[in-house]
Amino acid sequence: MLGRDLAIVIASAIAMRVSTYRDYTPTVWGKVSTVLQLFGAVTVMAANAEGSGTWVSVARFFIGAAAVGTVWSTIHYTWRGVSYFIRLRAQPSAR
Repeated sequence: MLGRDLAIVIASAIAMRVSTYRDYTPTVWGKVSTVLQLFGAVTVMAANAEGSGTWVSVARFFIGAAAVGTVWSTIHYTWRGVSYFIRLRAQPSAR
């Protein structure tokens, strides 16, 4: 999960260096990923504090959901950045 954020920072730094791209607004998928990560962290703490099988199951669910959300948001951010540069190259003024 840290890798996604690190990749976003590195890709943003490269984009700022080589282009005029400045649209670094978060997407809904990034926000969903963050919420799932927070729920995952809270339920893991609850499972450790309570020790019941129910909390462990809930924690596993949210950790899995957070992993899926993180992978999806990484794909989405990557698609968003790549599609910008594809559109930029397709513009007549970019040639």
